[in-house]
Amino acid sequence: MNEPTSYPEYLTRFASNNYVYGFGMETGQSMPCPFCGARDWCKFKIIDVEAVTSQEHVCRECNRGARAIYTRTRDSVGFVMVQTSGPEQPEWLQPKMGRV
Repeated sequence: MNEPTSYPEYLTRFASNNYVYGFGMETGQSMPCPFCGARDWCKFKIIDVEAVTSQEHVCRECNRGARAIYTRTRDSVGFVMVQTSGPEQPEWLQPKMGRV
């Protein structure tokens, strides 16, 4: 499929390409590309989410890369996704992801 040209197209594609697989300790998730919604941008077992998403993943369709940056406090864990490579995000994709 071609890259979406609007936010509604992106949401439809992202939702259809987001899935969970496996069972028990083997349960995993396949995340679509956060820029174009392409399938299988980042796959990981749920128990490995931080280790896997902290690394850059590059979309084979739109050539944009991103990774998560985690912050920990005594009481919580949070993260932000940042763009690491590739062309700028489409104008219609809001809010813009930070870039490193």
